[in-house]
Amino acid sequence: MRKGAALGAALTVTALGACGGGDNVRSDRPQTTATAAPRVSVRITAPQEDASVTPRVAVRGLVSPTNASVDVNGNAAHVRAGRFNAVVVLKKGDRQVQATAAAAGVSDRATIAVKRLPTAAERRVAARKRAANARREQAAKPDSGSSGADGSFVMPNEVGANLQEAQDDVQRASGDPFFVSHSRDATGAGRFQILDRDWKVCGQNTAPGQRVSAVAHIVFSVVKDYEDCP
Repeated sequence: MRKGAALGAALTVTALGACGGGDNVRSDRPQTTATAAPRVSVRITAPQEDASVTPRVAVRGLVSPTNASVDVNGNAAHVRAGRFNAVVVLKKGDRQVQATAAAAGVSDRATIAVKRLPTAAERRVAARKRAANARREQAAKPDSGSSGADGSFVMPNEVGANLQEAQDDVQRASGDPFFVSHSRDATGAGRFQILDRDWKVCGQNTAPGQRVSAVAHIVFSVVKDYEDCP
């Protein structure tokens, strides 16, 4: 009888364990599920690769996912329905446009090369440099400057130069620091040239290289420094 009782007790303990009565079998801790990182992509659709652009350029493109943020050359872009647009200003020497998209810590980047066109101010500076170089070359010629007792001189090329510089060049070429040249508004509006350095030479009544007398009446046609010649 004692042997049968022991066997019954052992079977009872085994049954309880199989039914989950032990604390180490069941766990109430929540289970975590890993979230996949989003796939981020960005593409510039305008301007095109190697396009010639003005310093202020509109940039457009496509981005995924649609809630990604985008910046273009460091400026935040407007994003809507998977498309983005931004206006950026390229500095002198800038040769590329770069768009960067980001979402949930993942990013993508697109870059295109562009050719930045000079501003009007930069074109004026370049024209002045060309005119100054031409004046220096002309001054270096053997037949330039005054020629003897009659005081005649070779007329320099002042087109594109600052009016004040043009007047100084004529005085230098004539050898007369008091030589007076004249100017008129090339637009026909009759504006007075109060500050000569604010005006640009568009034309001259005496052709470059022509020898003129010491009492020649030289007139420069001018416009404001920021205006285009008519």
